[in-house]
Amino acid sequence: MKSSIVIELQKLATDENESITKLLKQALIVATKLNLLDFQIWINKELDGYNNVKEVPKYRHVMGEIKAWNPYNRIWIPLIWRDFPKGGLERSITQPISEIEYIFKKQDNNKKNFLTIPFSSEQQAILIERFDPPSPPVLIIPRSSMSKILDAVRNIILRWSLKLEAEGILGEKMSFTEDEKGKAQYNQKIKIDNFYGIIGNVFEETITQEINISVKSNDLDSLLKYLKSKGINSEDLENLKEAIRKDPKPKQKDKLGKNVSKRFSKIMEKASSGAWNVGIGLATNILTNALFKYYGLI
Repeated sequence: MKSSIVIELQKLATDENESITKLLKQALIVATKLNLLDFQIWINKELDGYNNVKEVPKYRHVMGEIKAWNPYNRIWIPLIWRDFPKGGLERSITQPISEIEYIFKKQDNNKKNFLTIPFSSEQQAILIERFDPPSPPVLIIPRSSMSKILDAVRNIILRWSLKLEAEGILGEKMSFTEDEKGKAQYNQKIKIDNFYGIIGNVFEETITQEINISVKSNDLDSLLKYLKSKGINSEDLENLKEAIRKDPKPKQKDKLGKNVSKRFSKIMEKASSGAWNVGIGLATNILTNALFKYYGLI
């Protein structure tokens, strides 16, 4: 049997001894070669860490415990406060996956095998006043919470790779055919929202905000002007304009008219050959959402 990069990804995902960081890097190769921008964005955020706490996926939202280090006995002292202000023990973990994995794998009890997150100055002042601890209290994120994050990432990649295989996208050695790339681009079942909904929100929100400002419902001129700014040439825009006029207005997102669908495919062919100044994944997203906004479907 010929070597398949997707099957190799599945093997990595099912091997509990394999590094999650290594798994993500292999997944990044697959996502990049298939031009799946939403997966590339997610993988890079997992590898590099999340700069914006609002972008952190739900599986990285964890609960911690209040503790203070006792330098005399060299132990962590739990500070029990059952009525601690709401949300005070919850955190969104923004660290790169490699840092989480490194701490999780520490087995020596004499080493810090958990994450420590400082409280705000206001919270810390309240805790010090209440408990008078021997050192400033911190929020401790236990290994079980780190395990939850690592497992979530592993499972997302496993389900994604299985879906790729089910759709006939396997890759030979380190390459994919044009047919496989096309299937990955247009198959909605392979979008990251299907594997963990919130992940795609950051990318989708950026595109949606731009389109909401630029494109107006039933205003063809605003649609064409926006698409022109994204690199579609005048000939393609004129053909798209004619197709929109010929087709009846669709009532749902997956039912674009036959003429518009044909023009859509032609424009995407040019995008895949590098005619746009953006990748095929982003080009597809832009054109799809711009059309939906024009038709009043979003």
